[in-house]
Amino acid sequence: MVCLDRLLITPSLTLSNTSWVVEFYSSWCGHCQHFAPTWKEIVRDTAAWAAVIRVGAIDCANKDNFQKCTEYGIKGFPTIKFYNPGETNPEHCEKEFIGTRSFADVKSAMIQHVEALNPAPAHWPSFSVLSNGLVLNGVSQLGVLVFEKDNSSVGKELILDYCGDKSVQVYRVSQHNLSLVKHYSILEFPSIVILLNSDHYQVFSGGSIEVPRSHFKTLITGALNSILSPVATKKMSANNLHSTVASPAARRRVIQGPSRGHITDILGAISYALRREVALHSIVSGTAYSALLRFVQLLECSFQVDLPKVSLSLGAVREGLESRLSAGFIIRRDWMRILDTKLDPDVFPLDPVWERCNGSQPHLRGFPCGLWMLMHSLTLLTLSVPRARSTDPPFDTYRPSSKEALKASSGFVANFFSCEHCRTHFVEMAQSLSTQPLQHDGDAVLWLWEAHNSVNKRLEGGASTDPEFPKVQFPAKEVCPYCYISGDPGTIAVETPGADSHRIWNRTAVLLFLWNFYSLNHSDVTTASMVLKAAWPEKSSELHIRFYTPSSSNHAGQYDVLVAGSLYSVCFTLILTVAYLLFRRRARHVMRRWTLPK
Repeated sequence: MVCLDRLLITPSLTLSNTSWVVEFYSSWCGHCQHFAPTWKEIVRDTAAWAAVIRVGAIDCANKDNFQKCTEYGIKGFPTIKFYNPGETNPEHCEKEFIGTRSFADVKSAMIQHVEALNPAPAHWPSFSVLSNGLVLNGVSQLGVLVFEKDNSSVGKELILDYCGDKSVQVYRVSQHNLSLVKHYSILEFPSIVILLNSDHYQVFSGGSIEVPRSHFKTLITGALNSILSPVATKKMSANNLHSTVASPAARRRVIQGPSRGHITDILGAISYALRREVALHSIVSGTAYSALLRFVQLLECSFQVDLPKVSLSLGAVREGLESRLSAGFIIRRDWMRILDTKLDPDVFPLDPVWERCNGSQPHLRGFPCGLWMLMHSLTLLTLSVPRARSTDPPFDTYRPSSKEALKASSGFVANFFSCEHCRTHFVEMAQSLSTQPLQHDGDAVLWLWEAHNSVNKRLEGGASTDPEFPKVQFPAKEVCPYCYISGDPGTIAVETPGADSHRIWNRTAVLLFLWNFYSLNHSDVTTASMVLKAAWPEKSSELHIRFYTPSSSNHAGQYDVLVAGSLYSVCFTLILTVAYLLFRRRARHVMRRWTLPK
């Protein structure tokens, strides 16, 4: 495989006499990481095809390559594109692979691309089926006939395997060619006939072989070695795939974790989202334009109190975006001009350096971790200092509610998050928000927490998992024992289906933990009771603390616990009782003085 970059990609495509299949990927993209073993398998399996079609890849997350990826029209990851030999205008190539991105589908698409090229270069192999006998090329030492059914690709793959070897010529023969089938006594398909010379041949069947192509290649190589002088060959050992198990030290690192979301990573996530994710789109219009405007408005208003300078910069970006509101769209050039003039690169770095989200390897954690941190912080900011909120953005001077923050940030992910597989999964999860609307801000905070844990469960142990920071259900019991139901008498247990049906969470404790972990505002005047009141407002004279189960219908799994209300009632009663006893004692003393004889 050729690792391409901004300097190599265009010359490689325009000056090449072979076709190319190129993967445009993002090193932090979880689906790209999951697809990487498949892509590497394709590279290994098709290495001999390099004389006809070459395989390359370019990391669009690399800041030096990003502009080139946008010029090539890349909007999501991973994207696979095919290029003809000597492509004159590769930036506008529309031959994008659309399929399941499985090993078989991508390899089949490679064969189809080579076969469909018209006119084909002089050195191009022919996939045509042999019908009227065989004429061996004079330079060939070995001829191979591949007898196969109409839906078989073994013959085409073997032709490509030996297209760069002048000593072997491979031809396809249809099962309907009865004269050749009868001549060579072919009983199963696929089968091959190795022609050693005009008088001698060998017939090998592959009908019962699970991977006949590999079997045939071994036979062809053996026959070729018997003709040519012996050549020492190297043994190829398969790469062993080891599942990564986190060490106890690594697990402790995850359990301990940061005390709260780090502002450096939050600003880095904002910068990457606006400068890189949005900039992948040559034009932003319609629903995507509305989602971008709502997201920028959310960022501006959320940081008015805690980070006023950041809010001012984002306000300038919003004004630039709103100036195109009448047109209803914005092109990439204008968008980048707004960011370059309004965002201070010292605050919003062009190439973020992650702190809490720094992975053990450059392609691990990073932006996805920062985006989760940003979204959690946005939903929790409104709980720090309860205040009036607007109901319809733009939010003006109001801090948006957690529900508004969740809706706006989810809209951004649905329209701009470039890992296509991850985006699809998130959109599927977010569909529940339309069928089961959230009633309170606390519900929004816990919905996002549930979604994050669900993603961790799905990706646990996968290619995107950092062995130093394994994906576990959060928070771990070691760091928040109160977040787990102990089963003590009087404790109300709420079991949540979904991410881990064996865990029983104390939802109130979880919300308070998330607030301490992610919130930017930890003012001394903001108490736990204030956070809970903002999360689940009073319904009557008593405070209702809600345990929310998002998978239940009509909120049937919600329980209202009159914890704080009962506590207030008990304290108030005790105070009244003490005051009454003191008053009564004083009154008796006064009465005795008045009744004493003069």
